[in-house]
Amino acid sequence: ERGRRLNRLFTEELKDNLERVYNSADGQRIFRMRKARAELPFGYIKKDLDVGYFLLRGQDGVNGEMGLLATSFNIKRMMNLKGIPALLDFLKGNKNCIERRVQSLESRVHG
Repeated sequence: ERGRRLNRLFTEELKDNLERVYNSADGQRIFRMRKARAELPFGYIKKDLDVGYFLLRGQDGVNGEMGLLATSFNIKRMMNLKGIPALLDFLKGNKNCIERRVQSLESRVHG
C-alpha cells in the first residue's frame, strides 16, 4: 500500500519562517507601524483617487505622475491636520516662496 506523497516547494521553509516572524508579537508591532506610516499614502492614491496604475510610460512620465499624486496626498493631509482656513493663510503668507519654487520647477521642465 502506497501512502500519500507531499511535495514541498523549495521556498516553503522560507515561507514558514516569514509566517512565524509575522505572527510573533514583534512582527505584529512592526507591521502595525508600517501599516500606519508607509501604506497610508498608497492606500489613499489607490482607493480615494482610484489610481491603480500609471497612465504615462517611461521613467520621466511615471516620476511626474507620482509627483502629482504625492502632492495631492500632501495637500489633503495638510487640510485634515491644519484645516482649510489655516492652510490658505499659510499659503498666502508664503506666496513669494511658492512662486520662486514654481519658477524653479518650470525652468527645470522647460530647460
